[in-house]
Amino acid sequence: MEVFEKPNEIKNKKYEEYSNKEFSSLPHDVQYSLKFPNDVDTIITVYYGWMDTLYTEDGTPLKIKKTSRTCNLVLGKDAMKLYYPYMAKPTLSFSSSEKLYDKRIRDFSNDFSFEFKYDKKKKYYYILRTELPQGVTFEHDLSSLNKPSISNLSPTEKKYKKMVKELYSYDFIYSFSESRYYEYGSWACEENEITKLENWLNSK
Repeated sequence: MEVFEKPNEIKNKKYEEYSNKEFSSLPHDVQYSLKFPNDVDTIITVYYGWMDTLYTEDGTPLKIKKTSRTCNLVLGKDAMKLYYPYMAKPTLSFSSSEKLYDKRIRDFSNDFSFEFKYDKKKKYYYILRTELPQGVTFEHDLSSLNKPSISNLSPTEKKYKKMVKELYSYDFIYSFSESRYYEYGSWACEENEITKLENWLNSK
């Protein structure tokens, strides 16, 4: 039996189906829901550089190309957990708008840097919530150099030594993203990861 669409029924378009002009004309909250339909407040998608082999349809290796891969940073109740699949020395860095007490140096500071610890049994990196400062506020329109970031994602295992040399150090640094408003009235629609981190750092 054939089913016909009602004349007044509007098809829900996906993000990929909009032209740049159409998408830019939408309100920011609509843009965000279209671009990040499965967004979760406790998950930040971390991108890092990699060298992958591309294959032809018959499975023959074609070439090696620089690509990117992803892993999840999960903001849990007691800790943030980074599910990075390689041995590395990841570090979380951020600057707060106001000086906060850093119990490690017993002084106040704007700049913070924390090395993730590795749980060998559960295979993830983590930083306990109790290690991090409270009352953190970010300037959400920061330049890319000042955004919260995770660095030192370059694998330390010998088998990746050659690949790491072929990439740049910034391929193994992930800067958190945030939507930005331009003066001429449009949005750069990004996943609001700085807001997620700020809310998590200050939640009880």
